[in-house]
Amino acid sequence: MKHLLLFTVILLSGAAFSADTDGEALYKQGLAQLRTAQSDHSALVPAAKLLTQAIAAFEIEKNEAKEAEVNSCLYWAKKKMTLADAEAYKGNADVSKRLEESAKPMPASEAEGMFAKANAFAEGHADDPLLITIHYFEVADRFKDTDSGRKAMESSLKFMQMIGERTKLAAYKPAATDGKAFVASDPPGASIILISGDGKQDLAKKTPSLIQIPQGRQTVELQLAGMKPASLNIEIDGKVIVKPAAVKLEPLTVTRDIVFEEGWHVFIDGMPIKDAKTPCTIETPVGLHSIALAKDGFMDISQRVQIKEDGEKTLEINGRASKGTSKFLKAVQAMASFEALKGEWLVKYNNGADRHFIIDTDGKTKELNEHLSGAFKNNNGKLLLDLNDGKLEEWRVDGVQIEIDHFDPKSDYPKKPKWHGRGTKQ
Repeated sequence: MKHLLLFTVILLSGAAFSADTDGEALYKQGLAQLRTAQSDHSALVPAAKLLTQAIAAFEIEKNEAKEAEVNSCLYWAKKKMTLADAEAYKGNADVSKRLEESAKPMPASEAEGMFAKANAFAEGHADDPLLITIHYFEVADRFKDTDSGRKAMESSLKFMQMIGERTKLAAYKPAATDGKAFVASDPPGASIILISGDGKQDLAKKTPSLIQIPQGRQTVELQLAGMKPASLNIEIDGKVIVKPAAVKLEPLTVTRDIVFEEGWHVFIDGMPIKDAKTPCTIETPVGLHSIALAKDGFMDISQRVQIKEDGEKTLEINGRASKGTSKFLKAVQAMASFEALKGEWLVKYNNGADRHFIIDTDGKTKELNEHLSGAFKNNNGKLLLDLNDGKLEEWRVDGVQIEIDHFDPKSDYPKKPKWHGRGTKQ
């Protein structure tokens, strides 16, 4: 009997040890993914899955300090997630449950205590600014309207800045055998980084600049705030200054969830986002943008939003649905009409005259015979062409042909067309 009891005690001790080891291992793996997610958003869901397993292990061990630590990480992860992320873990009930539990509301009376714990955590983990940022962020986000919440936000931003400072690159020191290249970008002002077997090194130059780098085939990376990093391969021979073409930098884009009642089309800076109807996830450049929602039978709803790379992942559009007409949807219809007109048209009028038109997708038009230029506009569904010659034409698209009413002078529109025409696409 004594041997059996001893064996049982050993098993229980081993189980506790295993849970502790697994929890720590899972936590470290989850943190590694969370750090990666700072620059690669796709690592966020894998991080949440590992952290979910870690907190379960710590619960078995009854390690409340570690549970609270992991819970802060889950809170951070949930706040960074998009609708697409939610879809990615939808089938995992454990992850869903843990994320929801991590964000359960807490009474304002706990703000001061949580802030004190965050301060204590910061003192004990001075070498890990990301974890410190996460702990302060939870307090700041939960208790926005309290003194503790506001102080936590200041601390969170301070340690977030330290994360960026830690990633500063080593400076490259030119050698006497280096060659030269003139590097430019559009827009200018991009930092020039050398990428080699030694990693990334800062050339301490901004485009456009003359740089010195080792001879042979080299790669530099151009970095500019608000733009995607771009790589440039250069063949350096050491005899002449190499002048590669200027690199076109593309705007940095982020994913954001647009939350509003169902079925509204989304527009960014006046342009429709393909297949985007609320609620939805869109991709948009960082910066200040106008976001508009449009729906048939309703007036448009719009607001200005500052999109930041590390900002809120969910954008809740403020406004009420009011019956009326959508200007944005009318514009889309006009664009579709102009697309149908794009190309070259020959028009014959019933007075014997001919006209030869070249039309762009945006409605800009040139008349080649009389050397006129102008543009179409969509007037309540009617396509009107003004060539700035005191006249006006109304065009009606009928398959590969067009029917035209010609008004001279334009003040006769819409009641007294002077001529009629018919056009065919060339």
